[in-house]
Amino acid sequence: MGEDHSCALFTNGSVKCWGESSVLGLGYSSSNGGFGDGYLETGDTLPFMQFPTGRHATMIEAGKSHTCAVMDNDDLICWGDNSKGQLGLGDTDHRGDATGEIGSNFAVTSVPTGRTIDSMALGWDHTCVVWDNYSASCWGGNDNGQLGLDSTTDIGDGAGEMGDNLDFIDLPGTASAITAGDGFTCAIVDDSGTDKAFCWGLNDFGQLGIESTTNVGDGSGGSMSSISNADLTYEV
Repeated sequence: MGEDHSCALFTNGSVKCWGESSVLGLGYSSSNGGFGDGYLETGDTLPFMQFPTGRHATMIEAGKSHTCAVMDNDDLICWGDNSKGQLGLGDTDHRGDATGEIGSNFAVTSVPTGRTIDSMALGWDHTCVVWDNYSASCWGGNDNGQLGLDSTTDIGDGAGEMGDNLDFIDLPGTASAITAGDGFTCAIVDDSGTDKAFCWGLNDFGQLGIESTTNVGDGSGGSMSSISNADLTYEV
């Protein structure tokens, strides 16, 4: 679920999305209105997402105003708001708000050579994945260091930033899960044989769980190389 839209992945790999569509996250080649708030807009009337010919989804996640799906051939396709490069397409052009952008015309997000996605999470304006080797990467908005790169430079909004140029996050161990919020990110990491929660990015309300309000990963606050885990007492 995103902020104002929801998506469902069916057992046959097809997808339907509903909710507010001016944010583009529904991917129905329209930025006007939405689905689910009026008579006969759900059920059989609600259209299926148009994926590339012969492809179906194995995973789907929704952010504030963007959505990403992993196809059965491991391709990653994303649509919706792209103002911070959160679709990972090397530009800031929205996708799904005009004809000719979905279905077989979907642009595929470039990922590092040999890597496939184990899990993913979409935040307010950034996208994060755990790869098949349990490393992690994020791209999109980075105002508060939520990409975990010790900088505040957005990634994915310009040419040459994705694919093999995409950085892996400097974590103290392998990641088994990741989640993304509004300006911050958390991952479950195997730290010397113990699963712990590590969070980075915006920390104005203590959302990183490190007993301070200092941001982590933005290049001026806490560094990723010395990141502390959230103090939860028990193993997660």
